[in-house]
Amino acid sequence: MTRIALVVLGCAVLNACGSAPAQTGISIAPPRELAEARALQIISDELTHLSVPNSRDWDIDVNAARALRVDVHVDGSDFGIEYVTAQDRSDMGDIIPDPDPDGQLRIMRGSRADGHAQVLVLDSQSYLYDEHIENVQEGALGMRDAEGRLTRDVEDFIAYARGQGLN
Repeated sequence: MTRIALVVLGCAVLNACGSAPAQTGISIAPPRELAEARALQIISDELTHLSVPNSRDWDIDVNAARALRVDVHVDGSDFGIEYVTAQDRSDMGDIIPDPDPDGQLRIMRGSRADGHAQVLVLDSQSYLYDEHIENVQEGALGMRDAEGRLTRDVEDFIAYARGQGLN
């Protein structure tokens, strides 16, 4: 082969090796978190399913400049559930504990005029999902997976609360 032919062949091989990978149908969009309104609906629905009366917005003292407004109160008890968003973290700073790196549930303690409070802290970053069906078909977590995890976390918390005397 002549030198020119070798150079052309070499360029062709290098060009082939450096080409873009074949498309797999997988999108690389960042995962989404469950919207707060949807998460609160899931929490309320699960509490109702478990026959646990509940209401929204419960203020507790957490030794901060102002009270923490907890999203869901288990009526007639010292228990509540807070779904923490980025805005909540911005508003409350270090008052709200970070999610456990191992996925364990976090309970934050506080007080009220009539006693103590225990609040399940559910961080929105723990409920991420991929909105693209192609990615879910390839094994990514979908919205149903995130919603199912949230439901199980609420179930586990209520089991804990019942073990602590919740009727």
